[in-house]
Amino acid sequence: MFDSWGDPFAKRFSISHNIGIGLIGIVVAVFPLLLLGSDSFFQLLQSNPLAVLLFYSFVSFFLFSMFNIYGVFFRTFYQQTIEPHMLGRFISVMVMLFALGRLIGFQLYGALFESIELIYAVFVLGVGMLAKIFMHIPFLRIEKRRREQGFEQKEN
Repeated sequence: MFDSWGDPFAKRFSISHNIGIGLIGIVVAVFPLLLLGSDSFFQLLQSNPLAVLLFYSFVSFFLFSMFNIYGVFFRTFYQQTIEPHMLGRFISVMVMLFALGRLIGFQLYGALFESIELIYAVFVLGVGMLAKIFMHIPFLRIEKRRREQGFEQKEN
């Protein structure tokens, strides 16, 4: 079943496919949040604390599981792509951009949750997740090209 303690997906799918699986999973995890737009579902959550716990536990578990799948393979991608002497600089800039994005996101969602209906804030979250997929398309193409070049080199 496993060659070693390694990942069972590593042999079946390329890094770009695994990144895609994680990204699609993150987007799919947003869909249950659309239930918050339903008045009857929202009333159920308001009247039943166990339903709140189960709903948010399921959404959080699925979202963070998919984010971890994405994160592991994205790190593998950039570690294989970036030159070793530039890796520290790349990670420093990436972490800085993540922190800046988190700060902007907290401000944006704070304003959204205070001023508009909840369903619109969830919709903005979904659009943001789709934008994340589109931002990764160039990375996925580079990895695919790199993988194809690797196969060509092995054949020669």
